Amino acid sequence: MTGMALEAEFPMLRALERWSERTATGLAWLDGAGDVVWSNARWRALGGPAAGAWSVGFATRADAEVCLARARACGESVTLEQELAGRRVRLALEAGPDGVMVTATDITGELREIEALLRLEERWRFALDGAGIGVWDWDV
Repeated sequence: MTGMALEAEFPMLRALERWSERTATGLAWLDGAGDVVWSNARWRALGGPAAGAWSVGFATRADAEVCLARARACGESVTLEQELAGRRVRLALEAGPDGVMVTATDITGELREIEALLRLEERWRFALDGAGIGVWDWDV
């Protein structure tokens, strides 16, 4: 089936393709061997390969294969965090009969915010301990 015939038969495919290129989530489809056969722009911007062997963020190709095997074996989504191109990314792998769909969400900013809140809490506790006073909070 040609692209035009496919588009006429399934008009939502073109809309889905446009949406996938605009989303803030990285998307990639891996074949049975674990090689990237399709990816969106955000996946590539996060440091994922456009095509070929998918071992980005793993120490070795074997580590990536173990993760893919785990996703295939459990039949559920497998979630992990990896470093990609200097950013912290949450990956979710969903295995299907013909391959694995990977979604990548940049959580670098979220982790920075959590670290900042923890530092503020630590400073607050240090100030209270140093002052030798207590705090009372009443939420009516």
